[in-house]
Amino acid sequence: LVIDASRIRSRLKVNDQTFVSTTSAQVLALTDGSPIVTSYGRTRLISATGNRQGTALWALLEDGSIWKFSVEADSGSWARMSYSALGASQISISPDAQQMLIVYQGKGTLIDPESGLSLVEVGAMRTAAWDPGSPARLAVCRDDRTLEIMSEGQVTKLAEQPLMSADAKLVQL
Repeated sequence: LVIDASRIRSRLKVNDQTFVSTTSAQVLALTDGSPIVTSYGRTRLISATGNRQGTALWALLEDGSIWKFSVEADSGSWARMSYSALGASQISISPDAQQMLIVYQGKGTLIDPESGLSLVEVGAMRTAAWDPGSPARLAVCRDDRTLEIMSEGQVTKLAEQPLMSADAKLVQL
């Protein structure tokens, strides 16, 4: 169990159990000598992304779990994915839903969204965005403000640096 000390609001020991409350309104129960942790309450949403068709949504929760909501006919269902992304700050699905970008501490990795298998290490980056007009073209802005386009296994570095806002949320070419 990994919890940043700054997120712990309180701790209470009752007999052989310790209850920990977090700043995200989650309560965890730990029993002495047992590896089992019981969680009460909701885990905070960190990031979410969906496919173009609006038939699937992936959600990254604070505990690192990734959940997929699938729409079938008139209903939908949630399923926890077999992989996790503890410590990640962002997830983003490609337009063809065949790749997912996961960002950890300013570094990106492309994975298969169904299996969680790593496909490509994107590396250090400021920000990235999928091209909605292409099945899997990713524009990556690096820390040195250079822009690279990743598509079909190839990386093209643009010759000119884009003009960017200070927080790199807006890119003008």
